Amino acid sequence: MIVPNKLLSADYATATRAYLCDNARLTVLRDYSGVKVFPVNVYPVVYAVQKIPTTAADMVGYQRMREANGIIEVAATDSWNVTAVRTAPNWGVLTQAGQQSLVAKIASAGKPLATVATCNGAATVAEAYVLRPLIRKQGAGHKASLRVVNTGTIDRYCPLWGRSPMRYLGASFLKPIITAADLATVSAKRLREARSPKIIAGGMIKELECILDTGQYLAGKSTSIILDASVPLPYLLSLLNSKLMTFFYRRRFAGLSLQGGFFRVGPPQLRALPIPTPKNLPEVASRLATYADVLTAMKAKLMESQSDHERNLTRRKAIDLEARIDAEVYQLFGLTAAEIADVEKAME
Repeated sequence: MIVPNKLLSADYATATRAYLCDNARLTVLRDYSGVKVFPVNVYPVVYAVQKIPTTAADMVGYQRMREANGIIEVAATDSWNVTAVRTAPNWGVLTQAGQQSLVAKIASAGKPLATVATCNGAATVAEAYVLRPLIRKQGAGHKASLRVVNTGTIDRYCPLWGRSPMRYLGASFLKPIITAADLATVSAKRLREARSPKIIAGGMIKELECILDTGQYLAGKSTSIILDASVPLPYLLSLLNSKLMTFFYRRRFAGLSLQGGFFRVGPPQLRALPIPTPKNLPEVASRLATYADVLTAMKAKLMESQSDHERNLTRRKAIDLEARIDAEVYQLFGLTAAEIADVEKAME
């Protein structure tokens, strides 16, 4: 059968994965999600099953496909015991040969984000179309308005509103806004969320990209919002933007990968991310909050710098500060020097 690669990792495919293991002999999984097999943007996997009972000794073959010089070929192979396949949280985890134990260690080092904060999709598909005619370019007399951002106008720590055009359902806006009065006619819930302190996360990206908002921005389609947290939002922001969290996300939800190195980010996946809550959380959170504030200012300055010298200097300082945040996060998760080296190498 040829199916979307969501079979590998999506929560709503859990029952299907279990059924394939329990009611037939699953023989092979072939992952074409990184190859353009069809003339449209789809991300397929192929699986084969036999209508015979499975046994504990059965093995499932896995092949990840790639395209090289116009030829589709096998890039990686593996084999999994059917019991491991049946008990895995999802099959995307199994595709990361040799790193399952590290992924498991990271997962066990914290509580799911869903236990410390609320995470929702910023807009349904229906809401996205309702909001489209209400989005306008900022102008005089729009003081009681909210800035609109989506995945394309979110960078790590820094919104790109007013610096990079926002594409939204076929239209382009440099400084898109929606007035509070217009939004109130659509949804009181969305207006409350927009005015609340929150984290906004991009939705189809190569690495986790999140910004902290004090209530200025309305998050548009393809983004997620994190609010009503029991831990400081700057602490969550530093964790989500860290190198380790992108490493974990890519491996824990490998089945959601797309062509070109992109992957989907949505509320179900974000809610499952592990958030450490150490005994010295106030101290750690305060330090990371300071780093996040400085880094946000640096990235804003980087976009406004005029000279190459100033940009290069600010860029080096930002890289150094992100490395300090990554070091703090590695420590929070209890990684060894060898495990840190594995993460760093994987993220090059």
